[in-house]
Amino acid sequence: MTGWTISSASSSSAEHDEFKRMFSLLVALVTAVFTAVFDISATLGLIWLSPSMFMANLGSMAVGIVTAALLHLRPQWSKPLAWTAAGNTYVLFLIALYSMPGDELRYVWFFAHAGGTFLLLGSRAGWATIVVTEAIIIMSYVAGGIVLSENALATFCFGLAATGALYHCYNFRTAAFLRRIELGRRQLEYAASHDSLTGLLNRPAFMARSGRVLSEAGRSPVSLLFIDVDRFKSVNDRHGHKGGDETLVAVAATIAGSVRVTDSVARIGGEEIVVLLPDTGAADAFAMAEHLRARIETACPIIAGDRLSVTASIGWATTGSAAPSIETLLTDADEAMYRAKQSGRNRVEPRPAAGVIELAGQRRDVDASPGLQPAFSEITDQKTAVSS
Repeated sequence: MTGWTISSASSSSAEHDEFKRMFSLLVALVTAVFTAVFDISATLGLIWLSPSMFMANLGSMAVGIVTAALLHLRPQWSKPLAWTAAGNTYVLFLIALYSMPGDELRYVWFFAHAGGTFLLLGSRAGWATIVVTEAIIIMSYVAGGIVLSENALATFCFGLAATGALYHCYNFRTAAFLRRIELGRRQLEYAASHDSLTGLLNRPAFMARSGRVLSEAGRSPVSLLFIDVDRFKSVNDRHGHKGGDETLVAVAATIAGSVRVTDSVARIGGEEIVVLLPDTGAADAFAMAEHLRARIETACPIIAGDRLSVTASIGWATTGSAAPSIETLLTDADEAMYRAKQSGRNRVEPRPAAGVIELAGQRRDVDASPGLQPAFSEITDQKTAVSS
């Protein structure tokens, strides 16, 4: 409706991706450090490693270092490198399972790997790792490849499944927590950029967006409409502030529902609403202004059981060869709006020096404009003076 884009979703996704990248980097570095420590300890005679385990540690250390370097240099490769980091450690633990039969506690590494997989790659990958690991252990036990008591096998399988359940709950609760944070951020950003009554952009958000539109417009024309509800004070006097608020909401909805998705609509004052029209020249700006004036006049909202006849005075301005600031456009359109008020209200006026459309009763075939949107084709002849 307003053309305002909230970027918190993409921001949150980027932060989550960065967390996963850093965690993958940590896993790769930790793997490299631990394998180096084991090999150094074996070289010094502090522990015993089989030759195959020693070489596996060297290979895993090399893979960990390369993975960490690529994660630092190529952040866009984070997803496949995360799988590489997880796979590297998993292969290392499988080698330890068969090459280090004297280490009764080598099964502990699978618990650490399962938890890391849940955190690094998500619950699906974590459960897949647990199922594959338990299948390998059970088949190896049946085939006699590893020696375990029946109780130890059951303890391992149930313990690994329990570890997966805990990490699954953690992932679920974390995701729910992040969703609540994201929802709160969206609500705060919306409240900070939108008018609480009408749902239109507020003035600061409109000024920020308009500045970007003007800076990106280049030679394309940009127009601005300044809309003021006629005799709004009488509506407040007759129906109270609640009636006045309902009238503003109805007018805002009429305007917002009549513009293009690329246009920006904002409430910048009490009963003052502005519309920024990118890629819109003078003829199309006049057409849109007249279209909105007619739509507001025929809307006739029902307030406190009474059907009101609401009109609006509209001033418009279009950028020239030297693109003005948004403040200049606002000033020019505001002055044009006051000319419309002084000329009888319920009418459209250009900025004083527009020099584009003769408004002294002259008819323009606005449908012939090449950039005109289909919704503008309902425009009628401009009225020179209409009483409210």
